[in-house]
Amino acid sequence: MAPAESLLPTAELLVPADAAWYEVKDLDVLPRALTPLRPTYPSMDGKAQSGGTVILLVLIDETGQVREVSAVKADPEADLGPAAIATFADARFSPGQRDGRAVRSRMLVRVTFEPAAAQGDDASNRQ
Repeated sequence: MAPAESLLPTAELLVPADAAWYEVKDLDVLPRALTPLRPTYPSMDGKAQSGGTVILLVLIDETGQVREVSAVKADPEADLGPAAIATFADARFSPGQRDGRAVRSRMLVRVTFEPAAAQGDDASNRQ
């Protein structure tokens, strides 16, 4: 008969996942978009398009997936926030790194919409 110890399942000690969301200033390697991000200028229903800037808070997990996007500030208060959010919500990133490993990160991103760029149905994106 086998000793009682051999009947127990083997267990592996796992390193707990880092649950912190690191600010970009605390990262060694910043998250990078895997494809160009080009916000689409929203339809203004016959109104003249005006430029504006939206500041987004983007949370990116350790796999590079965007977990949350919210508009922190929109200037002017036009309907540019939803267009900026939609651009980042489905984006994929290489994750940020700290001490040689991929970690969760949070970053502020400035998205600038310019009427001239809207002619081609694109808006410029500056980080």
